[in-house]
Amino acid sequence: MNPELTPTIPREYQRDGVPMEVEKVNDHVVKFRFVSPYGLFLKALASGRGYPMVEYPAHYLKKFHPDFIPKEQLMEMTEKESFDFWYQLFEDRASWQNTEVPRLWPWIIKVPPPAQLIVFERNPYYWKVDGDGNQLPYIDRMTFEIYDTEIINMKAMNGEIGMQGRHLQFDNFPRFKTNSKNRGYSVRLWISSGGGSSLSLNLNHKDPILRKIFADRRFRIALSYAMDRQQLNEIAFFGIGQPCQISPPAISPFYSEAYEKAYIEYHPEEANRLLDEMGLKTRNKAGIRLRPDGKPLHIRIEIASVFLSTPMFELIAKQWTDVG
Repeated sequence: MNPELTPTIPREYQRDGVPMEVEKVNDHVVKFRFVSPYGLFLKALASGRGYPMVEYPAHYLKKFHPDFIPKEQLMEMTEKESFDFWYQLFEDRASWQNTEVPRLWPWIIKVPPPAQLIVFERNPYYWKVDGDGNQLPYIDRMTFEIYDTEIINMKAMNGEIGMQGRHLQFDNFPRFKTNSKNRGYSVRLWISSGGGSSLSLNLNHKDPILRKIFADRRFRIALSYAMDRQQLNEIAFFGIGQPCQISPPAISPFYSEAYEKAYIEYHPEEANRLLDEMGLKTRNKAGIRLRPDGKPLHIRIEIASVFLSTPMFELIAKQWTDVG
């Protein structure tokens, strides 16, 4: 790995702070070596983090790398393209916005940003066919218009967009449904492929008292029981969500009903009992439980201000405050 091009090695490509070694076995096989066992490496390769491993066409990008062309020639090209360093030129040439770089993608860019109307066209050399042997993809041309989030939502409501997933604000869901009847579009609710949205306590908190409290399983169960998920569902998701614990969805082979429904019922009495059992019985005048050192037990919640999270977590904070 070139230290100028990659000054910081992604954690997926190192182990115990030591970068992996790559050995070419033959034209079709490479071997990766790490200083210690790394069973999650295959998962990393199968994720978006593994994509850079195969997205760079060597026959094209070698023309912009100092290992393959004279340094003087590379610097001349760099200056001609108004860059200060060769690796800036390399990254520019490797960018998805470069119309000249060869791609294995189903569609390749023809009109890149900063144009407002971005155009992708079908790649005639795409490597997939359907079950009947027909060349994929089916769609010859796709266009993307660049707007801010508010305009995207307005255009979607008016039926002016062919398809849109990102940047649609869920609080507009009722209007999407209402307008779909006379604007000729459909609104579909997809099962999230993320599945990782959760409240996670820092079990390695720098405060030793909070660290001990958070590590107590009873405390985490109490917080779960203190949450009125049905109320959250009605207020934040118009009642169409499904209250559940963080777990694989029902369509997954790893689904477990026991995991999905663990401690999700609203049971403030049990939450209070568990907190009392932990020794957090004493409260101040405001009803907030006191830590073993006599300080009020406060939890700081950090969130990203997206997808109704701010009002939702304000409600969760109130529900937790109700049990101290």
